[in-house]
Amino acid sequence: MSFKVPFRKTIFRLLMAIMMVLCVQPSLVLAVAVTSDKTISSNVTAQQKIQTNDNVTLTIDAEINLDGASAVLVQSGRSGATIIINSGGSVINTDTSTNDYAIKAQSGTNVTITNSGLVRSIDLYAIDVNNSTGATITNNAGGIIYAGRNGIAAAASGTSNLTLTNHGTVYITERASAINFTAASNVTLTNTGQIYRESGARSVDHVDQSTIKLGSSSTLINTGQIRNDASQTIRSIYLNGDNNTIILRDEGIVTGVIAAASGTSGNKLQLDHGFGRTYFYETSGDFTLEDLSGNTVLKGSAGSVSLARQETVDEMLGLRAFNLRSALKRYASAPMSSDDNMVWGETFGYTQKRGGTDTLLKYDTHGYGMNFIYPVMSKLGLIFSVERSQLDFAEEYEVSRTGFLAGINVPEFSGFGKGNWKLGGFAVAGMGWYDSSREILTNTTSTGLLDVGADYRSVEVITGLNIKNTHNSPSNGWIKNKWDTEMGLTLQGSRTPDYNERHYFSFEERTLIQESFHFGEQLTSTFNDRLAITLGLEYEFRFVLAGKNQTYRINGALADYDDGSFSQNSGSGNLGLSYRFGSKSKLNQGLAYIQFNSRLSDETRGTYGGSFGISINF
Repeated sequence: MSFKVPFRKTIFRLLMAIMMVLCVQPSLVLAVAVTSDKTISSNVTAQQKIQTNDNVTLTIDAEINLDGASAVLVQSGRSGATIIINSGGSVINTDTSTNDYAIKAQSGTNVTITNSGLVRSIDLYAIDVNNSTGATITNNAGGIIYAGRNGIAAAASGTSNLTLTNHGTVYITERASAINFTAASNVTLTNTGQIYRESGARSVDHVDQSTIKLGSSSTLINTGQIRNDASQTIRSIYLNGDNNTIILRDEGIVTGVIAAASGTSGNKLQLDHGFGRTYFYETSGDFTLEDLSGNTVLKGSAGSVSLARQETVDEMLGLRAFNLRSALKRYASAPMSSDDNMVWGETFGYTQKRGGTDTLLKYDTHGYGMNFIYPVMSKLGLIFSVERSQLDFAEEYEVSRTGFLAGINVPEFSGFGKGNWKLGGFAVAGMGWYDSSREILTNTTSTGLLDVGADYRSVEVITGLNIKNTHNSPSNGWIKNKWDTEMGLTLQGSRTPDYNERHYFSFEERTLIQESFHFGEQLTSTFNDRLAITLGLEYEFRFVLAGKNQTYRINGALADYDDGSFSQNSGSGNLGLSYRFGSKSKLNQGLAYIQFNSRLSDETRGTYGGSFGISINF
């Protein structure tokens, strides 16, 4: 007996069976085998599977978009596979129910992945290279790699000799890590771009939510940004094993905690933010803090913290002494200026620039002020000087200063000297008020930067002796020439009490003493007893006698900076023009002048300034 099923019923039952299979296995997708070099130039929804041959290159210029499987799969055991995602290309996995990824290359050898486009996984890993050896991943500028969990993962202990270079952006949106190399070894990670956890990423526990996790014997070099936008209390960098090195260079920023797992050893944090750049990093666990030469440093930069502070006082004190001595020289060389009852005053301004070296910070300085001399008796005058200046270092550091000095000036000591040689001197004392502000690199803020600064003061004393020879040439009608040769010693000192900078840094009391020797020549030509032209040249040698060391503290830790045997050679020149107005009677006359000067030193320093002065008989 035979039983026949109508044809229509057979077709119907077959379709129902197919639908049931699809419902039971939603991840069943079409896979295309890649057995030789291939380029994806139009959008596809089929998995690209490198499964049989080695040394195959897959180039992606369009979109590969899958739901239910890894969009690109490199079969276990394959060697030399190369995946290139060009700008405009993308590899996307939108599945949220299975353990599939955008690019999966597990248990392979020498796999190379280069992205200039987009690699995205809605749920799990964007790129998975677990248990692989010798993998190279490069995310170029403009390239984006992100996932819900783990942007790039190589967390298995069998992963080794991996190289990751990021010039673009790598991040996660939900939980886990942007870079997860928890158990990998011999990894080199170089970042010049951005690696971060989004602000909305969930925090399940502190370890699993680190932005970057490294295993053992690995190196992280950062000149870009590593952030944990989800929380400042959650780790940005976490070292799970031993003998790792973190190198923070240039203007690279890290926000969030830098931590090493309990029980690990041999982990290093090396700091190389450039000469003069100040920084402070919080760390957790057993770390050795070093510079790139292996010298131990504190959490803040040992040299640059104090150097900037030290240079501020050293340079401004030396410049203040030079400016004052130059003013007194202008006063002494001006006709009638030293006569009884002649009140002399001037206003001045200057700018100074110095190019940076391996041991000197680059800076710009500008200032202005007024000087007065009030005669109280023959050959004796009272000095009053006020100055406002600002020093701007190259590394986001600036200091403003207001200074006041008062003292006496004796152009000529009676009874000293022989012939045309005359001995003179001066002594002044006063205060300097400083307001400093600088930007440091730190992982303790959400921006990776922190503004710190302080207000402090100093007591200053400047005194000097000089010997001068004046030679008057025979009058040539209405022209008179005078030649001055001068040499002298100047001693300047300051005392700065201890003070605290905002946040982490404090400075101990410091007494600084400098000495300078100068030698100069000056020619003055006077026309018709009214108009005078002055041309002068001077050499100065300045050095520190005492106070070379600056003792300070970084977050309570004591440190000391020694600037060595500081000395400076400089040459200066001036050109001046003066005019005597009024009658020739001392009671009805005055003097006005203008002068320009420049100064160069052996430390690529240049100072340029000008002054305007007036003397009035009253």
